[in-house]
Amino acid sequence: MLERALPTIDRRTLMAGALSAASILAILPTSIAADDAEGEHGKGHGDDPFKAERRKRFEELGYFWQATSPSIHLGDTLTATFTNRGSAPLTIWPSIIIMDHPNHHNESVVDEELELAAGAERVFTAVNNYGVANHFSTRMVTDASDPAMLGIDITIVDASGTLTTQFNERAFWVKSWTEVMAAREEHMPTKSGAGGHDHSS
Repeated sequence: MLERALPTIDRRTLMAGALSAASILAILPTSIAADDAEGEHGKGHGDDPFKAERRKRFEELGYFWQATSPSIHLGDTLTATFTNRGSAPLTIWPSIIIMDHPNHHNESVVDEELELAAGAERVFTAVNNYGVANHFSTRMVTDASDPAMLGIDITIVDASGTLTTQFNERAFWVKSWTEVMAAREEHMPTKSGAGGHDHSS
């Protein structure tokens, strides 16, 4: 009789994963545009009105989508095709960023809000003139709540024209403003009466 060994899951791994997810959700509303606006040399920290504008649009439109590519190299070209599959117009604000985390380089290559008519398609192209980096990060605020409403096809080809990456809307992490704010509230530290934070619970 054949026996199949099941993988064991370390409780510490599960806890670490849960904490990471909680951390992302806790900071998301105030940071969804932080890297978008940082510019060519990773600057832009502080009270940038652009960040506040994107956060406001997230609240108004209701949904945030995010996906990242594998690592990228000099000369890589990303093509992002957005297609409205529904019967009503959609508002989308895609932001695509070249991100090199060790060198704190966040370079915006696509950043435009637009209305996509029913059945319409919009194509964005971006070239990596920077060099080796962690990824192209594609982020978007939109009123599209479901990947079935909005088709996204992302491809990356290298300098020789060889396809290196391809994924679609199913690869995106989609969260509503309500979900993000509820999770943020749940994971915010409880303030104590002395003005500090109560970490006892």
